[in-house]
Amino acid sequence: MLDLITNGILLGLAAWIAFAYGRVRSNRKIRIETQDGPWPGEILAVDSALGRRQGLLNTPHLEARDGILLLRSRRIHTLGMHFPIDLVFLDTSFCILECMSAVSPGQKKITGPRGTAAILELGAGTLDQNSQGLSPGSRLTVHGLAPRAWI
Repeated sequence: MLDLITNGILLGLAAWIAFAYGRVRSNRKIRIETQDGPWPGEILAVDSALGRRQGLLNTPHLEARDGILLLRSRRIHTLGMHFPIDLVFLDTSFCILECMSAVSPGQKKITGPRGTAAILELGAGTLDQNSQGLSPGSRLTVHGLAPRAWI
């Protein structure tokens, strides 16, 4: 119980410090294009430390093709999640380094390959449905982010 209280206090303190120093950025919807065309799902870009830490934890369900793009992130965890997800590891130019299908909830640490700068978390089954141009070596075009501002 003490660990929960301590973690809550530290998380609150980190949020206050980030806010006080102007480092909290808003999450925003973005558009993604693959080599096959516009991405059909809804993607939310997250670039704050607090937003990355929260990720999909309070999301009860995630539709296939919908997801979250975690900027400035090399690793994730699925502790506390209620559903599996697909992962796409990206470098700084949004080139796909690796894809993982149906990552189960409850995993402590999932680290991307060397060069990972962002992680796209998608609803489970997205990569199995023709992958929509999501394969290692492919490049994504992201609309709605300032060029190189997130690196």
